[in-house]
Amino acid sequence: MKRIYWILTILSLAYLSIIAHEGHQHDDEQVLKGSAFENMPTIASVNRDLQTSTGHFVITVWYSPSDPRVGESVNFLVRILEKVEGGFGEGGTLPISNASVIAMMNESDKKQAVHISDGDYKFSLTLESAGDFILKIRVITEDNRQFDFEFPIKVIANPIQKPFLLGLTFTIFLSLVAFWLLKRNQSLPIGILVSLLVLILNCLALAYFIPMREVRITPEISGDMLENGTSTQMLNISKESQILLGIKTQPVSIKNVTNKLKTAGIVRVKPDAKASITSSISGKLLLGERITLGTIVKKGEVLGYVEQVLDANSQLGLQSQTLDLNIRKIEFQNKILELRAQAAEQSLRLQQARARLEQASRELKRSENLVEIGAVPIKRLEEAKLSFVFAQKDVEASEKQLESLNTQVDQLQKGQSAFKNLQPPSLKVPLICPITGIIENINMTNGVTVEPGKEILSVLNISTVLVEAKVFENDLPVVREASGADFSAFNGSLTGRARIVFIGQTIDASARTIPVFFEVMNPLNQLRDGMYVDVLIDTDRPRRVLTVPKSAVVMEQGRSYVFVFHGGEVFERRLISLGEEGADYFEVKAGLEEEERVVVEGLYQLRSIQVEL
Repeated sequence: MKRIYWILTILSLAYLSIIAHEGHQHDDEQVLKGSAFENMPTIASVNRDLQTSTGHFVITVWYSPSDPRVGESVNFLVRILEKVEGGFGEGGTLPISNASVIAMMNESDKKQAVHISDGDYKFSLTLESAGDFILKIRVITEDNRQFDFEFPIKVIANPIQKPFLLGLTFTIFLSLVAFWLLKRNQSLPIGILVSLLVLILNCLALAYFIPMREVRITPEISGDMLENGTSTQMLNISKESQILLGIKTQPVSIKNVTNKLKTAGIVRVKPDAKASITSSISGKLLLGERITLGTIVKKGEVLGYVEQVLDANSQLGLQSQTLDLNIRKIEFQNKILELRAQAAEQSLRLQQARARLEQASRELKRSENLVEIGAVPIKRLEEAKLSFVFAQKDVEASEKQLESLNTQVDQLQKGQSAFKNLQPPSLKVPLICPITGIIENINMTNGVTVEPGKEILSVLNISTVLVEAKVFENDLPVVREASGADFSAFNGSLTGRARIVFIGQTIDASARTIPVFFEVMNPLNQLRDGMYVDVLIDTDRPRRVLTVPKSAVVMEQGRSYVFVFHGGEVFERRLISLGEEGADYFEVKAGLEEEERVVVEGLYQLRSIQVEL
């Protein structure tokens, strides 16, 4: 058991040594842990626009760290400017130098700021308790003008380090083991004394190597740090200003996304979705009253007419053709009536023949019975049979003749239907719309004379369009396996899904690209023929990643920023790292966590405020 105790003691000393070693910085090697965001200096800022009877002042306060903790030294930098009209300022701002700047948490706790440059003053404060405080700054200028301004500052408790808690637990365990061993071999007072000694020595060593509270190096606020934009910036914006600026936020979320191949695309109309309306004859154009640009028309709808302009001889010929057509219709009708009469007469004959056949059949049966009993001679039976055969043939002939007449009537009725559908020659030729769509162009006006084959108007249907994208030949294998693509237009305000319908068969010899066609639903007709869009082609299977809306990201000097909403009146300008790009989102690699809210509307106003700081 003693051997185990000494092994545990050695392990505890080794643990303390490792932790102490990690706390040192070496001159020849610096190990950078975590992401770049963990080592960035965090600086919060507050902006005040103050109008008093003595002047119009703009005050900006930067403080670091942005999340001050109990017992930490907080560095402040105050910039004081005065708005002037005319003179050298030309309506701009001038720094206030050599002023007396006093920071006060209360009337008894005051701190004099040091003037470091034109308009800039710095001081430091150590806050000894957690909570929400109001820091008041009093400014007295060289010409004895005085004004005060206040801003809130929140101080949080300094958390206990996890390695310290682990080490303390291990130390107590060792003390208890020492007490148990000594209790077995020696008296109880000696065991208690030795155990307390082990506990005290181990606690002193633990406190020396691993402080209970985390000690952070407070970053100094420098002009270079502010100009380079490498800091996190806190903005305080009142609720009223948030409403006036139209600020809206949205939570950061996890989505199923795929890697994308980005390329440019052009919207094309489908070949069967565009129609040109022409006339087959020459004549005067008569369009319908509602036909104008943008009118929605349906397939089969009459859009207007082309009226032929004929001379006297042509008009007489047209009338003659109409008269001849009417005569033909009457002749057809008379012939049908005649055949129907013949068919009725023949139907009567058939009925009479069937009656005679029925009578002959009865007479035949009667003769057979009489011959059987010897009442009449056999000759009588033969005569009856002969009469029955003649009656049968008469019925068959009548049926065939009636069937022939009915067939003729049916054929003439079909011919009559064709004549009914056949319209007489007209001076007006209708213009029939071949597709459903919108009238895009009207090339002629009412009353003009049109020539055969010339386009009168065109109809376009863009409820479904094609997007033609150019893909490099090296990317062709990936495109062939793609499940689809996303598209975006109008700087990302219009997004949607696209389906691959055709991959070109010929490679452009100069650009080494091949066209790929996507089908896109366009119910609101927002995509127009010839419009440029961004196409993001799927290149792998979906995966779950953290995403941020595109509308929330600000690009400045090659870096990506968002404004994070912390609740109430506090916003944070934060640097983030982006990954893959989607139609309306970016993948977030670092800098944000799920459910954090970012500003998606009102970014321009926030950036304007941030630039003024």
